[in-house]
Amino acid sequence: MKKKTLAGLAIGAAAVMALTAGAIGSANASVIPANATDAQLLAPSIHSQGSGFYSQAQVPSVWAAVTGHFPAALPTGYQFPTATPAEMQANGKGPRVYQEGLPDVLAAQYWRCAWLDYSLQPNLTAIQADNANTHLKMSTYMALPSVSGHVPESDLEAAIASTASEDNVSAHQAEFTMMCSTLNIEKSN
Repeated sequence: MKKKTLAGLAIGAAAVMALTAGAIGSANASVIPANATDAQLLAPSIHSQGSGFYSQAQVPSVWAAVTGHFPAALPTGYQFPTATPAEMQANGKGPRVYQEGLPDVLAAQYWRCAWLDYSLQPNLTAIQADNANTHLKMSTYMALPSVSGHVPESDLEAAIASTASEDNVSAHQAEFTMMCSTLNIEKSN
């Protein structure tokens, strides 16, 4: 089976730029909309060329804000990781900053992967399978905060269809293999 990954498609779309990190931004004081973006939950502390960036010091706070206020439920028995994703850790590479939208896209990718994992479980009832399929509609994913601005929907759907056909697997299995193989899908006890 040819190894492919679309994690770079979703993650690479929100650029990670190495800059000198500034002071921690403050949370927005206004009422938070239900479908709030990461920048509405926690203001980026760095601004350059019209874009906002989170400092490394802001990463734990913005990840907690995004996952704590995520507008769509995870499947029963799943939870967002409390640790920030590897894509948002400097790992000794010096000061890093992360473009606004990246925390949203990573949370959305995790959410989708949890639903894909759930949908691939054996012995789902018809109701459980319908629930998973409802959550896995591409339009539902694209409506999540920051996703439509950073993930090219047609490229994603075409790559999933191609892989499913080449590997003779379901679209859900192909997408899970492509997008989720590097994520640590956490299930609650």
